[in-house]
Amino acid sequence: MIPNHDNGHEIRSGNVVCTKTGEKFEIINGALYLISSDDINNFQKKDQIEVNNFNRRIDEQKKNGTIPKEFLASEEAYLKETEARTDFLFSSLIYQGTANRFVLEIGAGDTKITQKFSELGFNCFALDFAEYRICQDSDEYFKNKGKYFERVIALMNKLPFQDHFFDIVISHASLHHATPTMMENFEWFNPDNMLDTLSEIKRVLKPKESGGIFIATGEGVYPDDILPENRKLEHTAMTGGPYEAHYTMSEYISLFKKVGLFPTFFSNAIDGNLTLNGYLQDGRKIDLIKAQNYISKDALHFFSNVCEKNSKPDDVQELFPNWISLRNYEDLENVHLNFPFLIDFSKVYSDIMFSGFSGIEPQGRWTEGEKANIIFLKKFPESFKVQIDAYAFGPNIGKRIPVSVGSITKELILSDKIKTYYLSFNGVIPTHELVITVPNPVSPQELHRSNDNRKIGVFLHKMIISR
Repeated sequence: MIPNHDNGHEIRSGNVVCTKTGEKFEIINGALYLISSDDINNFQKKDQIEVNNFNRRIDEQKKNGTIPKEFLASEEAYLKETEARTDFLFSSLIYQGTANRFVLEIGAGDTKITQKFSELGFNCFALDFAEYRICQDSDEYFKNKGKYFERVIALMNKLPFQDHFFDIVISHASLHHATPTMMENFEWFNPDNMLDTLSEIKRVLKPKESGGIFIATGEGVYPDDILPENRKLEHTAMTGGPYEAHYTMSEYISLFKKVGLFPTFFSNAIDGNLTLNGYLQDGRKIDLIKAQNYISKDALHFFSNVCEKNSKPDDVQELFPNWISLRNYEDLENVHLNFPFLIDFSKVYSDIMFSGFSGIEPQGRWTEGEKANIIFLKKFPESFKVQIDAYAFGPNIGKRIPVSVGSITKELILSDKIKTYYLSFNGVIPTHELVITVPNPVSPQELHRSNDNRKIGVFLHKMIISR
């Protein structure tokens, strides 16, 4: 691959000749078209034409004002979900030596993710098999003084790059479009359709020990017990739409193991909140961000705190190469909570992070496990009062339940019904965190009350912090 520049100016058209085969490849609107007629099969060619025509039609409808409102609403929702599952890459991680590092985005589409990596100083390549969207949107970005990156039209199951070239390869909602190089190996509902693409990603990515990371984000995940007749995306593709297939998490994991390439990050979003798993070289999964943490793009200042609460420090250290680290949110040393500060545990907040809690219920949240942490963006002052509306479950009823802020610990004794309790704290060294320690977390299943296997202890309805 050669840079698409001539003394700093983009080469918009012309041809590149392969020195090995003598084959010519066209430059289309600044993007190098590297799909040989021998490489693309009829199945892929049909999808390429459909995707290009669809995107042209959408742009034309937007231009003349005939775009359906329903489409605009779904497009906006998709963009928000994309931000929810990828923004951590740009706001919560610190990258060293970006000027000498290379990023490849496969299935780049509108190139927004490539643009963000480029703005961090990386040398970036955006790759897609359909040229219209990747050229159109990147051109608009460059016209607005965006930082330049290369665009390549190529198949992701036959990447036109040398071995171990990239420091980062990222696939956003692209893997599940992958098909085999040889279409006789294609089979509906078979995750091996992604095998050639994952093998190519492994080939062009630097090894883990050399700092290379693979990021898979926005991949559709079916429940493990799904039946073939309920795989709706595949059935839509069978009737003539572009090929798309989701897989179960077990199928993804099995294929990652088969290829010998696990994603450093595998992220998704549920209702605008990030879920993020990391995978070590041996395939061991690390839960970095759980759905019940409710980390939206507006709450990413808690990213490092949540990762550290959900996982072991040694695992996090092993997961990240030495040139990537977690960004700690700015410590607001002299900024304390505004009083009164109300927490409704049935709601999500961008300035509060919860760890050790189960999901939100209509009236609040259960603690889950031995420690429940409430971390505030602003600090507690030296003296304050806490009003708590709560009740206990099972063996925790009537027991002493420690509530700690810094080195100061108070105790609650809760009944089995919601009541209001008051605690006073004095002499607190300013801190961000309130911790509830549950003496006997237990599941309703263990007590033969229901099939609920969460180890719960205290149900919190509301909390008011005041002077």
